[in-house]
Amino acid sequence: MADQTLAGKIACLVRARQWTIEDFSRHAKLNRLTVRQILHGPRRRLHANTVRACAAAFGLEPMELLTDPVDQLLDRIGSPRADAALAPEVSAWLEKNPQAGKPWSADEKEELQGATSEFEIAQAAQRIARRRKILAQADAVAGTEYGPFLEQFLQLLFDKIQPYADSR
Repeated sequence: MADQTLAGKIACLVRARQWTIEDFSRHAKLNRLTVRQILHGPRRRLHANTVRACAAAFGLEPMELLTDPVDQLLDRIGSPRADAALAPEVSAWLEKNPQAGKPWSADEKEELQGATSEFEIAQAAQRIARRRKILAQADAVAGTEYGPFLEQFLQLLFDKIQPYADSR
C-alpha cells in the first residue's frame, strides 16, 4: 500500500518520474534542503507555497496533490515507469495508435495487458473507448430530469445480466 500522506505522495511521484533530489528541486524551484526534508523527513507540515511548488512540478493543482489518492496522481502525471510496465506488444500498439485515447487508467492498462495479439489489443482499446463514451453519456443524462429513468433502465439491464443473483 502506498503512503497516502502528503510527503509520501510527493516521494512516490518523484520516484515515478525517476527524479533525483536535485531534479525535483529544480522542477519545483525549491531549495534542496527543503526537498530532502519533504522526501526523507522529519515529517512536518508543508507551507501552502511549498505545496503549490510541488504540485506545479508535476503539472497538478495543489488541491489534487492534497486530496487525490496516489494511484490517481500517478495516472494523471503519466509516469514513464507505469508505461514501462506494459507488455512490449501493448507499448508498440499504443505508439502506432496515439489517437487511441490516452491517458490510460491503471485498470485500462491492465485490461490491455491481457491482450496478446495486435487484433486483441485493438479490440480491448475499442471496448475501453466504448465504455468511456457510455460513461460520459450516462454522466450527462444523470444530471437531467431523465436521471431516474436512466437509473431504472440500467438496473433493468443489470438484473438481466445477473441470472443467478436470486439463488444466493
